[in-house]
Amino acid sequence: MFDSAAESFEIALHYQDGCGERARAQALHNALAAAGPGIAAAALLRVADDPALGLAADQWEHLHLIAAELDLRVVEDLGGANGDGTTDPTRPRPA
Repeated sequence: MFDSAAESFEIALHYQDGCGERARAQALHNALAAAGPGIAAAALLRVADDPALGLAADQWEHLHLIAAELDLRVVEDLGGANGDGTTDPTRPRPA
């Protein structure tokens, strides 16, 4: 997530050379827009794996699907592309 945000920031600054504060604001906006979906996906995965919520299997899966739609790379990084789909390794996947 950080890499895509930093890259977006640098690209925007490069193409808006000499525009000052407005260019920096636009560059920051682009960086946050690039990082936002990944941050939201990570947050959804953490919520889904919170045992205090007692989510049913379909609710757990639904949150994971939404997270994957937002940023598949984050889901794969946190859960393992070839894993069992559980982002928390201490919690068994719901049946």
